[in-house]
Amino acid sequence: MTTSNNNLVKYTMTIGLYLGIICSASVFLFHVMSRIHIPGDSIGVVNTAIMAFLMLFYGRKYRDTMHQGVFIYRQAYKFCLLLVLFSGFIYAFFSYIYYAIIQPQGISYYIDQIKLIYSQQPGLTPEQVDTLITLYKSTITPGMMAFVVFLSHVFMGALVSLLAAVFIKSPVQFTQENN
Repeated sequence: MTTSNNNLVKYTMTIGLYLGIICSASVFLFHVMSRIHIPGDSIGVVNTAIMAFLMLFYGRKYRDTMHQGVFIYRQAYKFCLLLVLFSGFIYAFFSYIYYAIIQPQGISYYIDQIKLIYSQQPGLTPEQVDTLITLYKSTITPGMMAFVVFLSHVFMGALVSLLAAVFIKSPVQFTQENN
């Protein structure tokens, strides 16, 4: 059983590295196209679609090569979660570099978007909005943005994993005993 877990960790670390690099590359590609990345935007949707595709492709490949017999839902979900967790570290590391060096204006853009959302709230006065924005400006750093990117990546990955594991697990095979 330990060998199986070691194989799972090695495999998901390798594929997680690929996924993290692909997600980072998509952010960089959108950056080249003059799109600033903030957590929860359309770039995140693209990365989630890429994540789902790689989960299905490599999850089935792992199931077929390492588990010729039974690969239950729990094992498939564990595979997906480990994949997302490992890719999240790579993606967060790139996000730190992105917000610290490549696009430091991204934090200002993010704060402007928050200010716009708060200013449209009916129960907040302009003074309260300014107080909240001052708080955000003092706490949001490239490290904090990388942490937010990591959390959102892992959260979306956990949700996608719930569905992907259904398609990765071994299909139910009926025998004469089941009839």
